[in-house]
Amino acid sequence: MVKRNKKLHMMTTGGRHDGLQISRYRISINMRQEELGVLMDVTQQTVSNWEQTPQLDDELFAEIAAKMGIDPEKLRIFNPPTGTYYHIQEVKESAVISEMKDSAVCNVNPLQELLRAKEEIQNLYERLLEAEKEKNAALQWTNQSLQALLEKIK
Repeated sequence: MVKRNKKLHMMTTGGRHDGLQISRYRISINMRQEELGVLMDVTQQTVSNWEQTPQLDDELFAEIAAKMGIDPEKLRIFNPPTGTYYHIQEVKESAVISEMKDSAVCNVNPLQELLRAKEEIQNLYERLLEAEKEKNAALQWTNQSLQALLEKIK
């Protein structure tokens, strides 16, 4: 019976489901329900309810779209690419990967990871350079001490 009502609703609204569009776009920009809730000054549960609502008030829909940074009309027709994608969530220094169909989600920004790796490499090189300078200074001091000792022996 639920499927029948959903099909009837999709036929009467031209196949549009406002909540689903909000959910799809929110996921595509890597935004959690909690984050949208903070932007809208509502709870995560309210956002969840909106995403399950087939037809939202036009003003509310426009406000949600604005908070997510998209034109309401573009949000109404938004269609994420289809196919198989991977949902990645960071969980205490590790990632949990679960396959999802017809949804694009990646909570790990590859560019940020690349920049973080570059900074780490740069820091390691700077520490290595500092260690080499200290080693050279120690070798010079040792060399000078040995030469002074040799002078005394002669």
